[in-house]
Amino acid sequence: MAKLTRSIASLSWIDPITGLPEVDENGEPGYSLTRENIAAGRIYRFANFLEAEVELDKGALRNPRFTSESGMYRGPSFGKLASAPVGKVGKRIIVLSQSILFRQIVGCRTESPEKIGSVGGAAVGVGAGAWVGAKSGAAIGSIGGVPGAIAVAAIGAGIGGTTGYLVGKEVAEYAMAFPPIWTELEMTIHSDGTTSQQVISHSLFPSVTFYLLLKDRIYNRIGLSYDGVANLDRWKKNGWKLTPMINRNGAAAGNPWGMEDPGPELGGGKLRTQCPSGYDCP
Repeated sequence: MAKLTRSIASLSWIDPITGLPEVDENGEPGYSLTRENIAAGRIYRFANFLEAEVELDKGALRNPRFTSESGMYRGPSFGKLASAPVGKVGKRIIVLSQSILFRQIVGCRTESPEKIGSVGGAAVGVGAGAWVGAKSGAAIGSIGGVPGAIAVAAIGAGIGGTTGYLVGKEVAEYAMAFPPIWTELEMTIHSDGTTSQQVISHSLFPSVTFYLLLKDRIYNRIGLSYDGVANLDRWKKNGWKLTPMINRNGAAAGNPWGMEDPGPELGGGKLRTQCPSGYDCP
């Protein structure tokens, strides 16, 4: 009896061209990555790492399972603040006559605006001022004759040092809450030992690159990356509410947990379900 271990990964990243306060400076993570790159949380917003094991016994697949390392790996958001998981990680195993399907869906969202705005003190105001400066850029950056986000960040920092909590909270409300970002992967292990894989669906934003284990902990990119830049504004508006499994294919509006838009309130909205639509949650 032989044990087969197979894995795939998707890395979701923010293109610097968006001009958002937090981006992945090198853009696309690259053609080839190590397993350590995927787990490190430094070159992406988050990674969906799907790893599964089966036992092959005389042509029959037995005892399918996800490994303990299969799941989500997150990079920091603006201000090096940790992002927050959305609901639970969804995992599903489907046993067929000659193959076994493994599906995994993960999601998270930035909490930087509300975290910056919800803690008192001058330091928070400084951080909040920097946030709004980075978001506003040239739109209000001509104050004092110095254009751009750097000037506005400096101005915001100065105000923050004076007014602390209120500026932080007002800036957080200005920045607004962002919808979840998520990916849904599928890997099939066949009785001949081969695999097939796909990205079933993902949020409208950010960009996504898909990887397959090649050998010796090295993963190579599969196909072209999804470019989420064009859908940034659409995602901000339509990334809320439930998208059921039947409607998920490629870049999809909404999110599998049904998180609602909190409106003027800080933080994420209510979840319709902790377990994503169409999945089991361990």
